[in-house]
Amino acid sequence: MTSRMPEDKKTNTPAVVHPLDIIRADHLRMRDICSTLETLTSLDDVAASDLDLMRQFLAVGLPRHMADEENSLVPLMRKRCEQEDGIDRAIDSLLAGHAQTRIDLVDCLHQLDGTRRIDPVRLSRFAVNKRKHLVFEDAVLLPIAQARLLPEDLAHMLAEMQQRRVSHDRAE
Repeated sequence: MTSRMPEDKKTNTPAVVHPLDIIRADHLRMRDICSTLETLTSLDDVAASDLDLMRQFLAVGLPRHMADEENSLVPLMRKRCEQEDGIDRAIDSLLAGHAQTRIDLVDCLHQLDGTRRIDPVRLSRFAVNKRKHLVFEDAVLLPIAQARLLPEDLAHMLAEMQQRRVSHDRAE
């Protein structure tokens, strides 16, 4: 599993300053994880360091990513988007996908905890569903956000995202 973006070593956050780029970087990282999960038949198939990074992102990074979207991106999109954008249906789809991810993520993390044999079918199903959700976000939501959000919206969003990361670092 390789990271495609440089990271801030302290926060494990991509070293970018545009909030939509942070979301895109999380999507790339999640795609890498999905690729690994789709082919995983045993935890022995993955280097221990990669498995630790994958678990860390799934346990901390993915929930934080969903909070970034739900608590920062969604309210701004509701504020800035036009009726013609059809944003309400898109946001409903996003939130439904996140709700399902939260349910499936519990099982996925249990599968990867090393205390039992993994079920490749369940891990692959998680990966396939998550990948479909990422395609929707990248193809529908992020282009609308890029077009509609104002520079001050993006600055506000970035500040909230950074605060989420600082709060997490303090809790550790």
